[in-house]
Parts: sequence; C-alpha cells; structure tokens
Amino acid sequence: MIRYYQPVTEQITLIPGAVETLKLFKDKNLKVGLLSNTIFPERFHTEELKRFGLDKYLDLALFSSEVGFKKPHPHMFCTALEKLGVVPHSALFVGDRLEEDIEGAQKVGMKAVLKIKEGEDCPACIVPDAKIANLSELPEAVLKLFEI
Repeated sequence: MIRYYQPVTEQITLIPGAVETLKLFKDKNLKVGLLSNTIFPERFHTEELKRFGLDKYLDLALFSSEVGFKKPHPHMFCTALEKLGVVPHSALFVGDRLEEDIEGAQKVGMKAVLKIKEGEDCPACIVPDAKIANLSELPEAVLKLFEI
C-alpha cells in the first residue's frame, strides 16, 4: 500500500498561506479541524500532516475512510462538530467544492466559505456565505461573518 500511496503524496503541495492562516486561528484559540473525503487510511494522511507541519495546528483531522461517510453527508460534519465540542451556528467550514463542502456544511447549520479556484464559476443554486480567492482573505471573511 505504501508503494501505491507514495506517488500520490509526492504530488501534494500546500496551498499558499495555509500554515500562516492555521497559526493565526490557533493563536486566537479557535478550534481548527480538517475534514477530508479519501479512500486512504487515516495513518497515511496523518504522516502528510506531520510532514508539512500542519498537525500542530489541528484539533481534529477526520477522514471519510474512517467515518464511513463522505461529505456532503451530514454525519461527516456532525461528527466533527461533536468531537470539537462546537455548535453548528458558531462554526465555519472552508472548502473548494460547492456540493461536498459548502452545501454540506450549510445543511447542518454551519457558515461556509468557498475558496474559489481560478477560472471557476459559482452556480447560483449553491450560495456560499463568503468567497475567497486565497487563504490570506479568510481572516477578514471570518470577522465579517461572525461580526467579531
């Protein structure tokens, strides 16, 4: 399995601003979690999070391969909220997929921010609470959405 997985992990790169944004939120004592749809076991992802130094900023990393459900199923989001001890209306989900991330989060009562991919349009049927082009815009979006 490791031989199969290695070519995949070699292609992984961090989104610019990921570490800085996660650090900022952790410094503000906000709970931070990761939800991922994946076929790979948790241990493979945990190693990648450690390799990039992201693990120290996460209170939770939840993988569909372990939960038994994929986003946008409410169970994925509700499991994360429960494990973090957070109620939906005080939670924010950031994702780059309209149906899986944005619609899924909103259906359980979370606010949702769409990270727009360059050249991608946003259909009117799913409306994120905010849109960002890069992670450096996320702190401002959080301030506006939660009126902090």
